[in-house]
Amino acid sequence: MQGKKEWERRRWQDERLFAVSGLERVNYRNRITGTNSDEEQSQTFNFRPNQTGVAQLSPGNYLVRNLDMYASRGAEIETFTVAEGTFRLRNEEDNGQIHLEQLTKPDTWQPVLSVSPADLADSLIRVKQPTNYVSVELPNLSLTASNSTMQLRVLFTHIRRNQRPKQKPTYYFEGDAILTFK
Repeated sequence: MQGKKEWERRRWQDERLFAVSGLERVNYRNRITGTNSDEEQSQTFNFRPNQTGVAQLSPGNYLVRNLDMYASRGAEIETFTVAEGTFRLRNEEDNGQIHLEQLTKPDTWQPVLSVSPADLADSLIRVKQPTNYVSVELPNLSLTASNSTMQLRVLFTHIRRNQRPKQKPTYYFEGDAILTFK
């Protein structure tokens, strides 16, 4: 195989994988002949995990995907059940905080941890001292809160602070979170 060209080695590897595994190679890109003309038709397939909002990374470590304050203004962002219990992340629009709460008995949510993207945004504004519109890229945009039994780390992909004259600021965010049990 060493004397073969790169594309020949790759083709051999691809074919060998199917030969060894016993799987049938399926080519979803095909030609359909019509009565008037030839059309090339392709199919597109998308794949994603069957869990919608939460994925277990390892025992006691969970990834909570797609936190979106835009879709959850002043409300619940995500409710999920893991081995350690039932939890929800809730956005408090008035003060720009994200709360992790645990269901302790039917219809009773106990606050566990909180982070404040509003405080982070306000702090960044004091440091950067922007005027009007500014977009700043940062190497890391995350907040962490912990207690003796768990840690919540929110990894933001976007935080926005908007303030109109004579009004208090509003905050928007998007991101993911990692919940770790100690």
